[in-house]
Amino acid sequence: MKMKIKFYFVLSLILFQVFFLPPWVIGEGSALLTLQPNSGFFLQGQNVFLSGSLSGENGPISGKDVGILVFNPVGGPLFADQVSTDSSGFFQTNFRLPDSALLGSYTIQACANGASTSANFKVVTQLPPSPPQNLTALPGQNSVFLSWSPSPSPAASFYLVYRKAPGELQFTRVATTSSLEYTDNFATACGQPYAYAVSAADATGYEGDRSAEVTAIPYGHLATFRFEGIATPQFSGIPFNIRIQAVDQWGGKVEDFTSRASLSPVPVLSGSISPTLTEAFLEGEWSGKVVLTGSGTMCIQASCSGIYGTSNEFSLQEPSPKSLYLHSGWNLVSLPYQTSTYPTEVFSSLPQPWRAYWWDPSNSRYLSKDQPFISPGRGFWVKSPVDILINFEGEELNSDSFTFDLLPGWNMVGVPFPRSFSFEEIFLETGTATYDFSSAVSAGLIRNAAYFWDGSRYENAYKTGSGLEPFKGYWIKVYQPCRLTFFKERVLGNTTDCQVLSSSYPLSLSLSFRNSLGFPISPPFHRGSTVMITATIQNNSSETVPFILLFNTIDPSGAPFSFSTISASLGPNQSAIYSSSLSFPANALTGNYQVRVFAWNSWPSKSWRALSSPGSVVCELIP
Repeated sequence: MKMKIKFYFVLSLILFQVFFLPPWVIGEGSALLTLQPNSGFFLQGQNVFLSGSLSGENGPISGKDVGILVFNPVGGPLFADQVSTDSSGFFQTNFRLPDSALLGSYTIQACANGASTSANFKVVTQLPPSPPQNLTALPGQNSVFLSWSPSPSPAASFYLVYRKAPGELQFTRVATTSSLEYTDNFATACGQPYAYAVSAADATGYEGDRSAEVTAIPYGHLATFRFEGIATPQFSGIPFNIRIQAVDQWGGKVEDFTSRASLSPVPVLSGSISPTLTEAFLEGEWSGKVVLTGSGTMCIQASCSGIYGTSNEFSLQEPSPKSLYLHSGWNLVSLPYQTSTYPTEVFSSLPQPWRAYWWDPSNSRYLSKDQPFISPGRGFWVKSPVDILINFEGEELNSDSFTFDLLPGWNMVGVPFPRSFSFEEIFLETGTATYDFSSAVSAGLIRNAAYFWDGSRYENAYKTGSGLEPFKGYWIKVYQPCRLTFFKERVLGNTTDCQVLSSSYPLSLSLSFRNSLGFPISPPFHRGSTVMITATIQNNSSETVPFILLFNTIDPSGAPFSFSTISASLGPNQSAIYSSSLSFPANALTGNYQVRVFAWNSWPSKSWRALSSPGSVVCELIP
């Protein structure tokens, strides 16, 4: 049987935790024991708490004895204990280092089922400085520039720089400095990664742990890259054209630069690039369309054959929620806001010539841009002469749901709220039955397709399972008249419990949120919406239990927001669902609300007491 023992050493005085996990063997199997974090330093007189777990191939092992021995630096016994694992394989014990404990390296041995392991820690008179923070490495020509933030320890006096060159397995100290930066001018293996770490030491030279390592790839050529087409600001998620040229130190293009190159973002705050480009630089040049995501100040970096180049810094911004990107050509779109119904007003900033059409299923013909056809939940065509980001005026629908009619045949639809919808959250009603999208397909009410236009061809969102996204338009085909419904709050399908509250005999309690139609939903919620706090109570006893259920909500400022009670009783082993409405006015504070539910009862005595501890669920409210 394979088993594992994990050890955790916690210093109660400094809230310091150490995990020991070196290689070891128990019985016929093997496991791994490691130390985390790297520091293993303890002070005289401190309490050490030891806990761990024992597990094998089939999970936790309970009821097994674990022997623990602690030896001082000269091999003398300091502490011994034998503990048993509980039902989850967990065990714990503790010991105190004497005030006069010997300084040096101590050994902890653990034994289980005839096998043992050991790990070392040190007892010192003072703890060494903690490592510096925010270590970064920037590549240069045959060099790497390092910078870091100071060690949080006041005793830190200077820093030690370590390097691991390509092909080396261990770090080597290459510099000692009192500065917060260092340039390694001997990184001559261009195009290959160098790893670095930095530690702090006090005035006596007492060195602490090293920082997490960072890597950089120096370059050795004088050539660099020229970037064109990058404006500031750029908008997150909006594609733009970029041109990159490999040039020599005099600005001339490197004609034979045909190695494969990669393109990546260099975010100052956060960000990513899509797609990650790996293209051949034909005659030292590449051009194409890229999409950046994230926000903050950013650069774009190109690399090829050990040569690096970085564009000027620019601002990457999230586009306005009321903005729509149109690429040159035909776009199948929708607007998840209430706007003007006239395309000529919504797209007044679109340069001429442009066109817009909506398919009217009642008359089987297209309406043009001069007619009022824009509405939430409706898809339509726009043909733009250029790539452009259009800003428009509009308001979000002030309702919990939105329903509109579909006629037999093809219909152009869109999402009426500014969020994505899975197909399990889209409902069709015939007057006699209600289906989600997939059930409607199985019932023969709707075709198994939701087609969108990607700029060059149709794609089926239903086949890919991507759901419906805001600002996209879709073609769907129904075979009989029906009504399509979207709910503002996210529907969870069969997932009903938002959080299970702690329970006590004889009642247990769980909590969820639902919309006004009874569908499970999850935060965040919106101003102006109403949600139902739903508590499921289970009587686990063989007797009838009376109780009072209290619903209490606290707003983000800590003030009471809503309060209601329900008196009820449950028979033996019965369960029931109880609800209380929670309405957020249009001027409600945004932020996190605490929703608490209490169950009080008098079983079996006449004195009232709480059997369910007051748990809470955090729900976020957004504008």
